[in-house]
Amino acid sequence: MVIQSEPNKLLVLHSENSISKKETQDVLLTKIVFEVGRVQNFLRSVDDMTDSCFFDTVRTRASTVQKLQIICERLL
Repeated sequence: MVIQSEPNKLLVLHSENSISKKETQDVLLTKIVFEVGRVQNFLRSVDDMTDSCFFDTVRTRASTVQKLQIICERLL
């Protein structure tokens, strides 16, 4: 496996069957769309929260936001 990096570009791992940068970016964009959807669903559910599930919901949101930040950093 070869790791290639270019300034201001996405870090891409190439294996013997070589995945293109476009395909890698498409996968990351799909993950971002999924994570953004999760954040939107969380925000919609805020009004329905009860005191008993508040802390679990906050932990879920923090985890989702952290994943979203990691994915966005990979794109930069």
